[in-house]
Amino acid sequence: MIYFLKWKMKTALDERNIARLGELLDKGADVNMDLGSGETPLHVAANDGAKDLVKFLISRGANVNALKQYNWAPIHDAAYRGKFDAVVELLKAGADPNLRTEEGKTAYGWAVLRKHPEVAEILSPYMKKSVEIAQEQSLKSPAPETAPGQGWTLLSESQIARSQTHEQLGYRLTDIFNFRDRERLRIVHNLETKADQAASLSFDDISDKSQLEDARIQLIRLGGDAPEETVTRLHKLPPPRQGR
Repeated sequence: MIYFLKWKMKTALDERNIARLGELLDKGADVNMDLGSGETPLHVAANDGAKDLVKFLISRGANVNALKQYNWAPIHDAAYRGKFDAVVELLKAGADPNLRTEEGKTAYGWAVLRKHPEVAEILSPYMKKSVEIAQEQSLKSPAPETAPGQGWTLLSESQIARSQTHEQLGYRLTDIFNFRDRERLRIVHNLETKADQAASLSFDDISDKSQLEDARIQLIRLGGDAPEETVTRLHKLPPPRQGR
């Protein structure tokens, strides 16, 4: 009976048949039904980028932060596939953009890695906010000394930041090196307009590996930890998504 109900639900999702889904839910089907390996109907809709389906499932009580295999939430699926509208609807419904998959990446991280710039752009303010929180925490609980004259600050065991102010050019440049996610977040702050621009790169896409090695050395010097292979190894893609 359960298998038959799952089959009906999957069929309606694949066909994007909102009316049929409504009938199934009205008859008692669980909107957060486990379709296999923890995948819920909302995961399927987000993965497909079916905006109307995403909105409908959320309106019927779908858990926007449900986790399936490898700790993937619907927002990870949508960001990985570059489904802009689905990401927007999930954020509006309260999806947590700071959730990390088992591979250690946020939705923003997957959007950057998979080269979906529009999705990365809408998620970047949340990433920037998380960095600000980390910086505030580091001020409340000071880590070992900041490297004299170099602007290095330890944010966590695997994150280190370097800020440089260029008064003549009118901007402040902050690079946050995340050795767990293998990403560099660069924030350019305009000293005159106070505007910020943020961009992220995978370590694999940074040609000058010397800056990564410098950051790793400073991270270790200040009490953090990052194996040498975090700088040099190729990033592995996640296991194939089930059924997609």
